Amino acid sequence: MMSARGTLVQARFLLATVAALTASMMLGCTSSGDGGAGGTDDFLNRGAQVSSDTTAALEYVRLEKVSGDRDSACIGVEAIRAFNVFNASFTLSYDPGVLRYTSFDPAGTCIGSGAEVLPPLVDATTTPGNVVVGLSRNGAITSTGVDCGQLITLCFDVIGDGDTRLTFTGNRQLQDPTGTPVAMQWLGADLTTRL
Repeated sequence: MMSARGTLVQARFLLATVAALTASMMLGCTSSGDGGAGGTDDFLNRGAQVSSDTTAALEYVRLEKVSGDRDSACIGVEAIRAFNVFNASFTLSYDPGVLRYTSFDPAGTCIGSGAEVLPPLVDATTTPGNVVVGLSRNGAITSTGVDCGQLITLCFDVIGDGDTRLTFTGNRQLQDPTGTPVAMQWLGADLTTRL
Protein backbone atom coordinates (compact mmCIF):
# COMPACT_ATOMS: atom_id res chain seq x y z
CA MET A 1 0.00 0.00 0.00
CA MET A 2 1.36 3.42 -1.00
CA SER A 3 1.50 6.28 1.47
CA ALA A 4 -0.01 9.71 0.74
CA ARG A 5 3.50 11.06 0.36
CA GLY A 6 4.38 8.36 -2.22
CA THR A 7 1.21 9.13 -4.19
CA LEU A 8 2.09 12.84 -4.16
CA VAL A 9 5.63 12.13 -5.43
CA GLN A 10 4.28 9.86 -8.15
CA ALA A 11 1.70 12.48 -9.21
CA ARG A 12 4.38 15.17 -9.38
CA PHE A 13 6.62 12.88 -11.44
CA LEU A 14 3.74 12.15 -13.85
CA LEU A 15 2.90 15.86 -14.14
CA ALA A 16 6.56 16.76 -14.82
CA THR A 17 6.77 14.04 -17.49
CA VAL A 18 3.61 15.30 -19.26
CA ALA A 19 4.93 18.90 -19.13
CA ALA A 20 8.28 17.84 -20.60
CA LEU A 21 6.60 15.88 -23.42
CA THR A 22 4.31 18.83 -24.23
CA ALA A 23 7.25 21.25 -24.34
CA SER A 24 9.19 18.83 -26.53
CA MET A 25 6.28 18.54 -28.98
CA MET A 26 5.85 22.31 -29.13
CA LEU A 27 9.54 22.87 -29.89
CA GLY A 28 9.29 20.34 -32.73
CA CYS A 29 6.49 22.34 -34.36
CA THR A 30 8.40 25.12 -36.10
CA SER A 31 6.62 25.06 -39.49
CA SER A 32 4.24 27.81 -40.53
CA GLY A 33 1.69 25.12 -41.39
CA ASP A 34 -1.42 25.40 -43.50
CA GLY A 35 -4.08 24.90 -40.85
CA GLY A 36 -4.38 21.22 -41.61
CA ALA A 37 -5.30 21.70 -45.27
CA GLY A 38 -2.34 19.59 -46.43
CA GLY A 39 -0.48 19.94 -49.69
CA THR A 40 2.40 22.27 -50.40
CA ASP A 41 0.60 25.61 -50.58
CA ASP A 42 1.35 26.84 -47.05
CA PHE A 43 -0.08 30.33 -46.53
CA LEU A 44 3.24 31.76 -45.41
CA ASN A 45 5.42 29.62 -47.66
CA ARG A 46 4.00 29.75 -51.17
CA GLY A 47 6.35 31.82 -53.31
CA ALA A 48 4.62 34.00 -55.92
CA GLN A 49 0.96 34.13 -56.87
CA VAL A 50 0.01 35.80 -60.17
CA SER A 51 -3.54 37.07 -60.74
CA SER A 52 -4.03 38.35 -64.28
CA ASP A 53 -6.39 41.24 -64.95
CA THR A 54 -9.66 40.36 -66.68
CA THR A 55 -11.18 41.85 -69.81
CA ALA A 56 -14.22 41.67 -72.04
CA ALA A 57 -11.98 41.96 -75.12
CA LEU A 58 -11.82 38.92 -77.37
CA GLU A 59 -8.13 39.36 -78.24
CA TYR A 60 -5.69 39.96 -75.41
CA VAL A 61 -2.27 39.17 -73.99
CA ARG A 62 -2.16 37.96 -70.39
CA LEU A 63 0.31 36.79 -67.76
CA GLU A 64 -0.01 33.42 -66.08
CA LYS A 65 2.19 31.57 -63.59
CA VAL A 66 3.44 28.46 -65.38
CA SER A 67 5.63 26.95 -62.65
CA GLY A 68 7.61 27.79 -59.57
CA ASP A 69 8.19 27.04 -55.94
CA ARG A 70 8.87 29.00 -52.76
CA ASP A 71 11.87 30.80 -54.26
CA SER A 72 11.05 31.09 -57.97
CA ALA A 73 8.29 31.80 -60.47
CA CYS A 74 8.08 31.24 -64.21
CA ILE A 75 5.45 33.47 -65.82
CA GLY A 76 4.01 32.73 -69.23
CA VAL A 77 3.08 35.51 -71.65
CA GLU A 78 0.11 34.23 -73.64
CA ALA A 79 -1.68 35.78 -76.62
CA ILE A 80 -5.36 34.80 -76.72
CA ARG A 81 -6.95 34.64 -80.19
CA ALA A 82 -3.98 36.22 -81.99
CA PHE A 83 -3.94 35.43 -85.71
CA ASN A 84 -1.36 35.86 -88.49
CA VAL A 85 1.42 36.93 -86.10
CA PHE A 86 4.88 37.45 -87.59
CA ASN A 87 6.64 39.14 -84.68
CA ALA A 88 6.05 40.29 -81.11
CA SER A 89 7.72 42.83 -78.87
CA PHE A 90 7.00 44.02 -75.36
CA THR A 91 8.51 45.26 -72.12
CA LEU A 92 7.39 43.62 -68.89
CA SER A 93 7.91 45.80 -65.80
CA TYR A 94 8.18 44.36 -62.29
CA ASP A 95 9.42 45.34 -58.82
CA PRO A 96 13.16 44.49 -58.69
CA GLY A 97 12.94 44.41 -54.88
CA VAL A 98 10.55 41.45 -55.13
CA LEU A 99 11.68 39.59 -58.27
CA ARG A 100 15.04 39.04 -59.97
CA TYR A 101 14.96 37.97 -63.63
CA THR A 102 16.91 34.75 -64.24
CA SER A 103 16.05 33.25 -67.64
CA PHE A 104 13.53 32.67 -70.41
CA ASP A 105 12.09 29.56 -71.99
CA PRO A 106 11.11 29.81 -75.67
CA ALA A 107 9.68 26.27 -75.69
CA GLY A 108 6.13 26.29 -76.93
CA THR A 109 6.45 29.74 -78.45
CA CYS A 110 3.67 30.38 -80.89
CA ILE A 111 5.95 32.30 -83.25
CA GLY A 112 7.44 29.02 -84.47
CA SER A 113 10.53 26.87 -84.05
CA GLY A 114 13.71 25.87 -85.80
CA ALA A 115 14.94 27.85 -88.80
CA GLU A 116 11.53 29.56 -89.19
CA VAL A 117 12.29 31.84 -86.23
CA LEU A 118 15.12 34.12 -85.19
CA PRO A 119 16.65 33.62 -81.73
CA PRO A 120 14.58 35.49 -79.09
CA LEU A 121 16.02 38.81 -77.95
CA VAL A 122 15.62 39.19 -74.18
CA ASP A 123 17.28 42.03 -72.25
CA ALA A 124 16.88 42.39 -68.49
CA THR A 125 20.12 44.23 -67.79
CA THR A 126 19.63 47.69 -69.30
CA THR A 127 16.92 48.92 -66.90
CA PRO A 128 16.38 47.17 -63.54
CA GLY A 129 12.78 46.03 -63.19
CA ASN A 130 12.21 45.67 -66.93
CA VAL A 131 12.54 42.73 -69.29
CA VAL A 132 12.50 43.73 -72.97
CA VAL A 133 11.47 40.90 -75.33
CA GLY A 134 11.58 40.64 -79.12
CA LEU A 135 10.35 37.58 -81.04
CA SER A 136 10.23 37.21 -84.82
CA ARG A 137 9.79 34.70 -87.57
CA ASN A 138 12.71 34.51 -90.01
CA GLY A 139 11.83 36.66 -93.03
CA ALA A 140 14.61 35.05 -95.07
CA ILE A 141 12.83 31.70 -94.85
CA THR A 142 9.12 32.45 -94.52
CA SER A 143 6.72 35.30 -95.15
CA THR A 144 3.71 33.80 -93.40
CA GLY A 145 2.29 34.62 -90.00
CA VAL A 146 1.01 32.11 -87.47
CA ASP A 147 -1.98 31.79 -85.17
CA CYS A 148 -0.58 32.35 -81.74
CA GLY A 149 -0.81 31.31 -78.10
CA GLN A 150 2.13 31.10 -75.69
CA LEU A 151 4.66 33.77 -76.66
CA ILE A 152 7.42 33.07 -74.12
CA THR A 153 7.99 32.13 -70.47
CA LEU A 154 10.04 34.44 -68.24
CA CYS A 155 11.56 33.06 -65.03
CA PHE A 156 12.41 34.95 -61.84
CA ASP A 157 13.82 34.36 -58.39
CA VAL A 158 11.51 35.54 -55.61
CA ILE A 159 13.71 37.78 -53.45
CA GLY A 160 11.20 39.78 -51.38
CA ASP A 161 7.71 39.84 -49.88
CA GLY A 162 5.06 42.15 -51.22
CA ASP A 163 1.94 42.90 -53.20
CA THR A 164 2.97 44.51 -56.50
CA ARG A 165 2.04 44.71 -60.20
CA LEU A 166 3.39 43.21 -63.38
CA THR A 167 2.68 45.54 -66.29
CA PHE A 168 3.40 45.80 -70.00
CA THR A 169 5.05 49.16 -70.64
CA GLY A 170 6.70 50.93 -73.54
CA ASN A 171 6.76 48.91 -76.71
CA ARG A 172 4.05 46.26 -76.82
CA GLN A 173 2.72 44.91 -80.04
CA LEU A 174 2.17 41.94 -82.26
CA GLN A 175 2.55 42.47 -86.03
CA ASP A 176 1.45 40.54 -89.09
CA PRO A 177 3.85 39.79 -92.02
CA THR A 178 3.24 43.25 -93.53
CA GLY A 179 4.17 45.05 -90.28
CA THR A 180 0.57 45.95 -89.47
CA PRO A 181 -0.20 45.74 -85.74
CA VAL A 182 -2.43 42.88 -84.62
CA ALA A 183 -5.03 44.48 -82.33
CA MET A 184 -4.63 43.16 -78.79
CA GLN A 185 -5.42 44.36 -75.27
CA TRP A 186 -2.37 43.92 -72.99
CA LEU A 187 -3.35 42.89 -69.46
CA GLY A 188 -1.18 43.34 -66.39
CA ALA A 189 -1.36 41.16 -63.29
CA ASP A 190 -1.22 41.44 -59.51
CA LEU A 191 1.76 39.71 -57.96
CA THR A 192 1.80 38.53 -54.35
CA THR A 193 4.96 37.02 -52.87
CA ARG A 194 5.38 35.33 -49.51
CA LEU A 195 8.78 33.96 -48.57
